[in-house]
Amino acid sequence: MKKVFFLISVLLLCSYVTFAQTTAEEIKRLQEFLGVSEQTKIKPATNPTLQTSDKPLKVHIAMGLDMQVRDNFLRWIEKWNKSGDAKKYGSLEVVSEISEADIVLARYTLNESVRTETASRPSVGTVYDPASNKVISRPAQQTYSYSTVPVFAYVLRRNNTDFEILSRYNDLTFLGEYKNTGELLWDNFKKLLKNKK
Repeated sequence: MKKVFFLISVLLLCSYVTFAQTTAEEIKRLQEFLGVSEQTKIKPATNPTLQTSDKPLKVHIAMGLDMQVRDNFLRWIEKWNKSGDAKKYGSLEVVSEISEADIVLARYTLNESVRTETASRPSVGTVYDPASNKVISRPAQQTYSYSTVPVFAYVLRRNNTDFEILSRYNDLTFLGEYKNTGELLWDNFKKLLKNKK
């Protein structure tokens, strides 16, 4: 299984494409996803760090209808709050309204841009050999398909009604939701938490 995951990861990196959209188009798509008005400013932060505070950091999880991904973030936040990291870097409080948040973790995929690829890998096949009346193993190719979609993910700091982008990435991801889906965004957020000023 690890070999399959590695092979798919390599194929994803090799087939990585830049998603043709302007900054303005990306900001507009993010505004729509967050459900905020066009007048809401979203721009890169001039100082992409978090400030130290004694209060819990209020976090809004914006994952749309990707419920497994939302559950992943809830699980990771719960684990953070139970760990020594919460004592050292501050605890996190999940809020349901974006207007209550200090930080918004936003992640969406462009499912309309799904891409299906076919790949193969070497494996061993077992066959019956009538000449020797034995079951033998021989090299074979195993072919499989997988689907990927563009993903965009952000750590946003709320500033009144506007937002500053503290972290952003886009890549290709597997179509579907899994136990580790969203982990790169979580890792980026943890780095920001551990580098508070």
